[in-house]
Amino acid sequence: MDSMNVSSYFTQSNPNSHFCTNKQSHLRFDVSLEAPTAAAQKIDELPLTYLNKGQYYHVLFKDNSEREEDVVSTIAVTFHDLSYRSGASNFWKYWKSQQKEPHNAKAVEIDITKSNGAQLIEFEKFDRISFRWNGKQGASVYLRFNCLSTDFSRIKGVKGIPLRLQIENQSTETSVVERTYCRIKLFRDKGAERKNKDDAKHIERQLEKIRGKNGESHPLWLAFSSTLPITQFREIDYTMEDNNNNSLLHSRHLDAGQSEQYSILNSMQLPLPSIPSLKKSMPHLSPNEYHNLYSQLNGFPLDIDPTYLPQKRQRKAEVCIFAKYESSVEHKAVYLYHLTLEHFIQKMTDSFGFMKPISQVIRVITSSKDNKEINVAVDDEVIQDIREEETMQVESKDSEDKTSIILILRY
Repeated sequence: MDSMNVSSYFTQSNPNSHFCTNKQSHLRFDVSLEAPTAAAQKIDELPLTYLNKGQYYHVLFKDNSEREEDVVSTIAVTFHDLSYRSGASNFWKYWKSQQKEPHNAKAVEIDITKSNGAQLIEFEKFDRISFRWNGKQGASVYLRFNCLSTDFSRIKGVKGIPLRLQIENQSTETSVVERTYCRIKLFRDKGAERKNKDDAKHIERQLEKIRGKNGESHPLWLAFSSTLPITQFREIDYTMEDNNNNSLLHSRHLDAGQSEQYSILNSMQLPLPSIPSLKKSMPHLSPNEYHNLYSQLNGFPLDIDPTYLPQKRQRKAEVCIFAKYESSVEHKAVYLYHLTLEHFIQKMTDSFGFMKPISQVIRVITSSKDNKEINVAVDDEVIQDIREEETMQVESKDSEDKTSIILILRY
């Protein structure tokens, strides 16, 4: 089977392969990205689109009602997983610190000269763009992304953080708001095309293994969804996500590095003094008077101690490993709470007190055929395969530039 015909074969074999587009038919606003979806995704997974950093992509906006009214659209690059969105400020702060001009860096840009129908374009923040367009005429914009999926960690070998391109369309007359998105992965130097070709070849090899003698179809072929030439934006499913983390138009967003204090009460309040600051300013008050005054200022009931700090609930480790460093006699118990390479490096650094940063982790295994040693680069998948109570020998050596170390594992 020709790898270039893989996607067309999937479409013929799987009559439900275009269900994503049909499912969005109830939306008033259609948004599509002129880039093909990835090939090697399973039918039960959300579509994923590979894009290149620095390349302009065409995004089309259509109002199915074709009303003569303005629509406000906000486009933003966000993190797909909720766990990453909750720490977005720190991730973006690190990303901006790696740019040549952090204060002027933009994660997404628009080519105004090529775009049509977009008016009153505003660069609200480094990660988003807003503009108006007429519902009857539609709009098309050309977007360029200036970040990679791997830009949010300093550790080599870590898989890129899943990103999403999120768009929020709001009617200025009917107050209709629709929030849609598509999953994206950003590569460098034409990496998107190479990844699509590699995925197609991988699928071709898989299909060759299960193809019948006469070339007849196999049920396993339906496990893969078809590649689509256009990426259709999907409506955000709020039953599966945190509603508060998805609004672009109606929520207050913090820039990377900024912080904001939210009041307990709904009314606007100034930051209130703490117990220690009250004691400094009013040393003549008794402990009970401090308590009563602080409670009244904060609106707490008087029978609750506002200085009480509940103990943090102890986290349960995902896996425990026993590591022994070089000539040491004893093993150390290392508890991993996240099965990622970045967390593994952090825990190993804390356990053995390495003075230099760890730039790479290598696992040395012995081939069962010729007993030769093979060096395997450790990434997130290798960490996820570590067994409970695994024992390992840990060694280290300087990198070529002597500024970091390479960690060597034997287990």
